[in-house]
Amino acid sequence: MFNKNILKIFQYESSDITWCETKYTLLNDVCEIANTITGIPYIILSIIGLINLYHLKKNNKCLFNIKYSYIDQFEYYKLLYKIYIFVGLFTIYFHSTLSYVGQLCDEISILIFISIINTIPDYNPIILLLELPTMIFVPKLNRFTLFIFAIIKSKNIFYIHKTIHNYKIKQLLFYCIILFILSIIFW
Repeated sequence: MFNKNILKIFQYESSDITWCETKYTLLNDVCEIANTITGIPYIILSIIGLINLYHLKKNNKCLFNIKYSYIDQFEYYKLLYKIYIFVGLFTIYFHSTLSYVGQLCDEISILIFISIINTIPDYNPIILLLELPTMIFVPKLNRFTLFIFAIIKSKNIFYIHKTIHNYKIKQLLFYCIILFILSIIFW
């Protein structure tokens, strides 16, 4: 027989995390409507990015002239966009239910994205493997751990911004830095 305690982690509001948003304001089935809606742009922008990526590949255009020795540039960005779709889906799932499983799916997808973004040449899966048990067994610390991990990983963005000479990419990275700083302020 299936253990009933296992099913509890899928229930509404089984997560220990509470956010500042008022619950069930517009819909009776959605715990946090505003946080739930924030997952939609992740999905839409990722799909647009994948479509643009396929157009670039079809026209044999290069994105950033970055060459990794063991991964194709197209495959790298395709992987990032696909992971980002899961970040959006799991954000929607978590904030609409506030379930423990939703929390883990949301935070693990973010951790995987942060782990892989812009670091394929020096990617170390051991960091991810060390973080996963902490995320599962001490979930109250996850948002702080992810935040610290993101700050540490942001050094890559600052380094690329400092060393790159393409104006459009430099401008894009500048906007990323501004959004990152704003996310820290409003968090």
